[in-house]
Amino acid sequence: MSDNDDEEVIKTKFGTITRRADGSLTAANESARVELDSQGSSTAHVGTVKKVGIDNLVDVESHRIKRDETATSHHLVFIGGGELRFSYRPDGHLLEFRGSGIATQLTNNGILIIGKGS
Repeated sequence: MSDNDDEEVIKTKFGTITRRADGSLTAANESARVELDSQGSSTAHVGTVKKVGIDNLVDVESHRIKRDETATSHHLVFIGGGELRFSYRPDGHLLEFRGSGIATQLTNNGILIIGKGS
């Protein structure tokens, strides 16, 4: 990328990576888009999630589940830090998904794998 260019787009067989002059990046494919801003914060936009799984169950310190007629909520705490909260309606509509200190992987067939952050 030269000093005069605003952005560089790299195309791969899995999607595109866009690098901007301000240092921000966007990586996108059919199932998700991840944006890293110039300050280092990241945002993930995920299409369809068919399943949610845990990378390694031995890393989970606690897992609380709350169910009622309107939603199911999960709260996971990982050993040594890291936390995930997500809730969804009975029809599968996601209401909340937030975490800190975790690692995520979205497979190309819609499986979201959550693990302890590094």
